Amino acid sequence: MPIMADAQSDLPEELLRGVASRDSLVSNWPDFLPDFYDLSPDALAGLQEWQKPVEITVFLGTWCSDSQREVPRFFEIIDQVGNPNFSYTLVGLDRSKRDQAGEAEKAGIERVPTFIFNQDSKEIGRIVEMPEKTLEDDWLAILTHYAKTGRPLAVDRALKEIFLQMALGAAYW
Repeated sequence: MPIMADAQSDLPEELLRGVASRDSLVSNWPDFLPDFYDLSPDALAGLQEWQKPVEITVFLGTWCSDSQREVPRFFEIIDQVGNPNFSYTLVGLDRSKRDQAGEAEKAGIERVPTFIFNQDSKEIGRIVEMPEKTLEDDWLAILTHYAKTGRPLAVDRALKEIFLQMALGAAYW
């Protein structure tokens, strides 16, 4: 039976709050056990060849069906890629998207799961709730875009949207 990870919480539901190990997560919440997924061979190859250290923070909710779907896929990717350049930290959040140390608030977490990718202590991208394509494809897209441009993919997407709106607005004048 799952245990309450936050002894100071008075929530009636059994939740993981705070930093946890993979073993602790899957032993107490079996929904997070990795399973076999048909992963993209091209994305896996790109991730296997990645040469720079990347730290990934995974904010999740043990109560969240999206977390129960995506976090096991993340584990499967980590297992199949086997690249020591990828390290990760798991942070469990309660239903209000908070953890004991306030890391979720500092990171601006609004939905779970959120995968934050950091290189050289700088955020280079995130995948929020569900990937656009697949977790491994979006992960590789974040890394390769940053390697090519030095900018997070989300920044360039936002700029593209702004320019598009400006262009559309100018067409009306």
